[in-house]
Amino acid sequence: MERPRLDDVARAAGVSRTAVSYVLNGRGGVGEETRRHVLEVAGRLGYRHVRRSGAPAAPAAGTLGAALSPTRHEGETPNYYVAELLAGVEMEARAQGYGVSVAMWEDQRPASLPARNVDAMLFLGGAFDPAALRALEMPWMLVGTSFSQLRGDAVLADNRRGAYLATRHLLDEGCRRLAFVNGPRTAPTSDSKWLGVRDALFGTGVEADVPTRQVDFSPEAGETAARELLDVPAASRPDGIVVADDAIAVGVLHAAAALGVDVPRELAVAGFGDSPVGAMLRPALSSVRVFQQQMGRLGVRRLLERLEGRAEGDVRILVNPELVPRESSRRRPTR
Repeated sequence: MERPRLDDVARAAGVSRTAVSYVLNGRGGVGEETRRHVLEVAGRLGYRHVRRSGAPAAPAAGTLGAALSPTRHEGETPNYYVAELLAGVEMEARAQGYGVSVAMWEDQRPASLPARNVDAMLFLGGAFDPAALRALEMPWMLVGTSFSQLRGDAVLADNRRGAYLATRHLLDEGCRRLAFVNGPRTAPTSDSKWLGVRDALFGTGVEADVPTRQVDFSPEAGETAARELLDVPAASRPDGIVVADDAIAVGVLHAAAALGVDVPRELAVAGFGDSPVGAMLRPALSSVRVFQQQMGRLGVRRLLERLEGRAEGDVRILVNPELVPRESSRRRPTR
């Protein structure tokens, strides 16, 4: 017979997990009658709350699992984007009294999760198998990613809005021959970013059918795509490139330098993600900031609402991005 868990005590006592945790950890905020009831139920179920002498206190309410995909897409390892999502998750979980167990989601086997003794799962910024998520027998939340074929809670950046801001910025800087280097077709964000580019072009008189490349999230792929776009006569060359990820944009800037195309005078470039690497390049990369830590925090809050029975229906939370203009796109004198 499986050892009873905190969830089992909460269910049998008819109270929240948090209330059970407060009682077992000797914290206030719970009435005396409820405290006695919880202790009686815990004893009847044989629940053991063990804390080793001298060891740090156990998390007040339980443990959340954070799953990282080994690659967001083929050819890419977990990066700054996922690291910042995880930082937000860990900060909010700690503030709420929860621990976080981090694991690579390599085998796509939900059956392996209970062995980690987690109460709920967050899936961070990667490509995950929807069928595996549907098979989970615990609450879960997508953070920094979403899938159209999967119903469930998700918090992510408003990528359509972000791509709109980047494109609008290049137009405002005087670009009229735009190109777009997007992520791969399999990326959950690629369609929304393309829609954002199209939104910004609507009604401007600029050709809406912009040259587009779809590549992996890597500098090498970005450099290859940019060479295809830039290694043409100057009159046919783009004067602005919107890039769906900062890692790709690094390759775009390398290609421009190798081909002798001056950035930003001849070519303005705007990336996506506002990574530290982009800010350190010369010229520094303009980029869309997407507030990954905020997404991580919001994901934990929503997951705890569901874990504690306070959530109704599925929600899709969009976090508003902002453009951070830098030298790679500034073609007009600053006022």
